[in-house]
Amino acid sequence: MFRQCASDGDDITEHLTQLKRKWKQLNVLDNTDFRISDIQFKTIIASSLPPSWDTFTEPYVGRHIGATENDPKKLTSSQEFIGILKEEYTKRKDRQGTTQQTYYSKPHGNNKQQQSLTDRIQGSAKSSSGMQCCNCQHTNHIMDNCR
Repeated sequence: MFRQCASDGDDITEHLTQLKRKWKQLNVLDNTDFRISDIQFKTIIASSLPPSWDTFTEPYVGRHIGATENDPKKLTSSQEFIGILKEEYTKRKDRQGTTQQTYYSKPHGNNKQQQSLTDRIQGSAKSSSGMQCCNCQHTNHIMDNCR
C-alpha cells in the first residue's frame, strides 16, 4: 500500500478504490501492529497521487503536533477525502476533454446569457466581482471555500 503510486494519466478513481480496499483489509485484522489510522491513511492517499495533485491535496493533510485543528479541510475523514478526490478527478477529466474539442456558437443580441459556448468553457464568463476559484475555476466561490 505504501508503494502504490498513481501517475498522471492513470485512473485516479480506480487507484483510490484499490488503496481503500487494501486499507480495509489491513484494519480487518484488528492487530495494533498493522492498524493504519484515518489520519495516516489520508497522508498515504495524498502522497500516492501524482505531483500535479500536490496543490489540491495540501490543504487536507498535515497537522501540527499538540495543536488543536480547526480547519474543516484538515478535519475531513479519509472517506470524505476520497470522495473529494474522486469529484476533482472527474472535473479534471471533463476539463481535459472539453479543451480538446472546439465549439462554435453565434450569440444573438446583447444578452450576456447567450455567450458562445466556447467562451463559457474557457472560463471567460467571470462573476461580477471578477473573482474566481484557483482550484476549480468557478466564479461562485473562492479557493478557501472550494470543495
